[in-house]
Amino acid sequence: MNNQKYKIPGKNVNSTFKIRLIKKKDTINIKTSLLFFLKLYLFMIFPYLSKEDERNNIQYDYSYIELTVKGPGNTTIYARDESNPACAGLTPPDEIQINNEESILNPNMYQYLNKTENKVKLIWINKKINTIHCLFHKCNKITYADFSHFNSTFVKSTNDLFNGCESLVSVNFNNFDSSNVEDIRFMFFKCHSLKSIDLSSLDTSKVKDMQYLFSACYSLESINLSSKFTTSSITNMERMFFSCYSLISLDLNNFDTSNVLNMKNTFNNCHKLESLDLSKFDTSKVTTMAFMFYNCSKLNILDLSNFNTTEVQLMQNMFENCINLNTIKLSNFNTLKVTNFSCMFLNCESLKSIDLDNFITTNIVRMDNMFLNCISLTSINLSNFDSSNLVQIDSMFSG
Repeated sequence: MNNQKYKIPGKNVNSTFKIRLIKKKDTINIKTSLLFFLKLYLFMIFPYLSKEDERNNIQYDYSYIELTVKGPGNTTIYARDESNPACAGLTPPDEIQINNEESILNPNMYQYLNKTENKVKLIWINKKINTIHCLFHKCNKITYADFSHFNSTFVKSTNDLFNGCESLVSVNFNNFDSSNVEDIRFMFFKCHSLKSIDLSSLDTSKVKDMQYLFSACYSLESINLSSKFTTSSITNMERMFFSCYSLISLDLNNFDTSNVLNMKNTFNNCHKLESLDLSKFDTSKVTTMAFMFYNCSKLNILDLSNFNTTEVQLMQNMFENCINLNTIKLSNFNTLKVTNFSCMFLNCESLKSIDLDNFITTNIVRMDNMFLNCISLTSINLSNFDSSNLVQIDSMFSG
């Protein structure tokens, strides 16, 4: 084990550098190979560090590379264990500034940030970084992140970027170039304190996956998804707004959903959502709508007459617990490929009538609890229902 002193950019302090390279059996010559790759690795990871002493006395006794940089007060400011990286493939940045003062180097920054600072400004310029996924994963004390000086031209993935940042209240994406980003799933997952977010400046034309994007953002009241925020390439919207308890309204008129395959749980648990205009939704490729509006307890009217459901196979629990829903329009629903209607209208207590004349139930296997506890339902047309393949039908009309 060898301690070295290096200068950290942004703050002239002495830091301790420790490295342990560990040898496996039958490895090739250490001196000519492992040491060479070690130096190459260090050069790639820390190209800016100025060495004051010679590296020596490297210890070999395991099977991975372990790097640690100690800062003021013996605080770990960079740590990486190649045998078990939290998010593999992430290259450490040139500089990450905490309150514009102290520089740290750490792709798994929760090891440091959870203990101290709560504001982050990223300076990551002239590097061809293609992913920042998981960068702030579980940094649950961060309240603000500034990307306005961040070179994101080559970034292709921002998935899990703020996953688990429970204290995050604001993000600055001004000048953030997202034109090459393809994956933003889980980006704000479990950002419990986030009340509003403006993503209107983001170019999402290449994004294919938005699942869990705002999932479990319990305090989120306002989302700006206009302008450059496009969804033409999206295939997955599963749990996109799941458990956004505080959302009252949502403008999705610019959404192009023509390539979406999965809408399962999309609006599940949006307790306060009072209205939802989905008239522009193209659902021609969607295969599952299970739990799509589950527990949207404030919705009164839902017009889905434009929905093309020819490819949908699963509709179970689709409107379950929509207790205030009194009008629902499903006139163009084609249910030929659907196999499961289980709990579809369960606990729709305010629904008085429903026309299912166009429903084709030839392939339906389950209808159990389909209208359970629809206590206000007085009229329902099931004249075209074919129950020849039904396996489960218990409690279909109970309540």
